[in-house]
Amino acid sequence: MFRYTLNWADGTHAGEVAYSVYVQPGDVILASERATIRRLRVLDLVPVDDWSSPYSGLLRVKPESDEERLPGLDSNQQPSG
Repeated sequence: MFRYTLNWADGTHAGEVAYSVYVQPGDVILASERATIRRLRVLDLVPVDDWSSPYSGLLRVKPESDEERLPGLDSNQQPSG
């Protein structure tokens, strides 16, 4: 299990997450806060090499926008599949 501490792009604390896979910059992750699930884009990863740390890394994140998820689609279109 990989445990991460989250920070917004401005450096403020954004929470913590744990995943069974190693997270990389560019990944979209889900984080929950008070029963709200947020989609976050990972901007940067700083690995933590200290074995005594409870964290595998520090993630700098930003909220993922609809434009990033569905490039080229307006709000009335549905993705084709």
